[in-house]
Amino acid sequence: PLPLAPGTILPVRPFLFDRVRLGQTVQFFDGENVAATAVVHDLHDDTAQVRVTQTWIAGSQATEATAVRFITGAF
Repeated sequence: PLPLAPGTILPVRPFLFDRVRLGQTVQFFDGENVAATAVVHDLHDDTAQVRVTQTWIAGSQATEATAVRFITGAF
């Protein structure tokens, strides 16, 4: 488990790597709730390095089972 704390950089392997872009927003989930938000910091091979920017649930951790959503489109 890795802590979801602001500034933490985590490796994530997205299913559709070719659609991921630098600066893209990423959400980490704890159950059905957003635990943290992040931004794509770097792309290498099939892995996106994401930097946590904000946490919504204190003490949350990312594991291999953590649901991650890459946000696409303009809001």
